[in-house]
Amino acid sequence: MRNSRAVMVAVTAATCIALAGCSSTDASMDHSTDEMVSTVNGEVPPNPVTKVTSSSVILDVTEDGTRHLVMQDVRSAQTRAPIHLHPYGGMTCVVSGEMTLYLEGAEPQVAGPGQCYWMPPGTPMSSVNTGGIEAVLNDIFNVPEGEPIWEVIEKGQEGMQENFKTGNNGESESPTPSRDARGPKADTEIA
Repeated sequence: MRNSRAVMVAVTAATCIALAGCSSTDASMDHSTDEMVSTVNGEVPPNPVTKVTSSSVILDVTEDGTRHLVMQDVRSAQTRAPIHLHPYGGMTCVVSGEMTLYLEGAEPQVAGPGQCYWMPPGTPMSSVNTGGIEAVLNDIFNVPEGEPIWEVIEKGQEGMQENFKTGNNGESESPTPSRDARGPKADTEIA
């Protein structure tokens, strides 16, 4: 167990270093956040929408106006995140279990342990645990300081936006009623 945690931290650190060279802070949103949707590629993603069962911050640093955030999340089997988008893109790496990315304009992408998928800026998507066991994953984001990490756009799921808040100090916070809490407390997607 100790060695697997060390390997996971090393892989996450290497991924963060690699991403720092291709930060998407200059990306522009391709999708209007005012438009609510109920499908990806014309179909409702499988499985019920739920929040993750646990979440922890591995890394949360801001340097030169860019926030670098790595979250480790656990998603129950046969559940999914609401349809959402990442204004500046992001990446998910699966530590254990199986996740499938349903991304507008693309075929579903299945990822197992040691595999990652890229979430392009401004593209509607839902990440789904399509496996029979809980999935452990690392979500990795580089965004301009104070900007949101994700935006829920699924009709009827707007309240899920508040289920995933993390302050810059790395401590999880309780959901708050304000959807516009940006500043140093940016919205954090837990896919």
